Amino acid sequence: MNTGQTKENNKSIINQSITLKNSQKILGKNNGMFGKKGPRTRYSYGGYKEDIGHHIRSSWEHNICKLLIKLNIKYEYEKKRFYYNEFSYLPDFFLPEYNIWIEVKGYMDELSKEKIRLFKIENKLLLIDKYNYEQIIRGEINLLPKIIKIQNDKKI
Repeated sequence: MNTGQTKENNKSIINQSITLKNSQKILGKNNGMFGKKGPRTRYSYGGYKEDIGHHIRSSWEHNICKLLIKLNIKYEYEKKRFYYNEFSYLPDFFLPEYNIWIEVKGYMDELSKEKIRLFKIENKLLLIDKYNYEQIIRGEINLLPKIIKIQNDKKI
């Protein structure tokens, strides 16, 4: 008799399935906060921003949104969550016209590095770290050529 774990008796698999179903219910326009002003705490920059027309989590992401708008590049903010064995990953931006993702990351711990490593196996990702972010904001790096280069890279 097989007494191993199955989908029916493995709480981890059951919980992942429930989490996936619940998170899909609140993504994008299904999220009750979509298009609304959120509460502002003294610890966060996040909230609804009039100039971009949606909720945002950080000042860096806000600045990248403004830059994408200025460059007339269509984007979707936090479009899709990706699930891996032990964790999930939610990239900051998806650029549908270029089929690439953007992650704005100031601090990289080991888990963040692993999430990005796994994500990049099957997806095109532009990682904007602290160094690149500062150069982009100062106008020393043009974001559009970086996007086009990643789009043209052979992958998948």
